[in-house]
Amino acid sequence: MFDEDTHKEFQFCNFLLKLLPNESVKDFDLEDKLKLEYYKLHKTSEGAVNLDKVKGKYDPATIKSALGTDPLEPLDEIIKSINEKTKGEFGEGDRVMLNALYNKLKGDKKLSELAVSSDPQIFKESVFPKIFEETALESYNESADSYQSLFENKNKFNAFMSALGAALYSEFRTGKTASA
Repeated sequence: MFDEDTHKEFQFCNFLLKLLPNESVKDFDLEDKLKLEYYKLHKTSEGAVNLDKVKGKYDPATIKSALGTDPLEPLDEIIKSINEKTKGEFGEGDRVMLNALYNKLKGDKKLSELAVSSDPQIFKESVFPKIFEETALESYNESADSYQSLFENKNKFNAFMSALGAALYSEFRTGKTASA
């Protein structure tokens, strides 16, 4: 628990709710207030769709760009790394959370200076985990519902930390900061 006072208030209100008398709630009837117009359902046809059996050869897709394949954006590389570590349990909400953490950490001047001045192993194992945890906790306090899944799953937390640490380290070292 991050906010003990709120938890105590919740417990008190939960207990108080059981002591208060129940109010009867009158059912709301929409039947006479709702009139359906212009709705007509009727069958227009009936049958089956038959496909012809045709023997042929499947030609795989070809690469049409001059460069071959498009290079992955830093955020896409991070997501690919996380998907490998979490076995594909990465959803759209996780992408939003990752993008927010990435932007916060990318804008951290202290982290940038530490990445430039330290070697990769020290940064990955000592410097970055502490700053990542502080940033993640700060983000959790701002939006608890969004970041709850990150703190409930240790594997996901470690995957996020590892992937973001490696990507940000290389970005800070090369001096390139791509927009996410």
